[in-house]
Amino acid sequence: MKLIFDLLAFERGKSYGFEEYISNILTYVVDHREEIAADRIIIACLDTQVKYFESLCNNKIEIFGISARNMISRFLKSRIIPKLLKASKDDVIFYPGNYMPYFPYSKAKKILVRGVQYQIK
Repeated sequence: MKLIFDLLAFERGKSYGFEEYISNILTYVVDHREEIAADRIIIACLDTQVKYFESLCNNKIEIFGISARNMISRFLKSRIIPKLLKASKDDVIFYPGNYMPYFPYSKAKKILVRGVQYQIK
């Protein structure tokens, strides 16, 4: 089983709350990799963000960079991530960026996170 993180919406320095949220999730996944039942964990991200994720993941998570220069391109390429990564019905795709493709090319299970908010106290 593959666990795929669709992080095409992520750009370092653009949204600090989202950046902290992603950093916390990936830190947890890296720290507890042996306990996660997935055979492979893959981050699909913009090719410009690959180095950031490599530094965060300590070679415990595969990084798959995708070239997409605008939001429309990101949305369209997000649809084909399952196909590019050969996702099957047993795989899980995690969409933490508040949206997911309307018609993704996959029977994989999907998790969509919407409405994450941070409060400064």
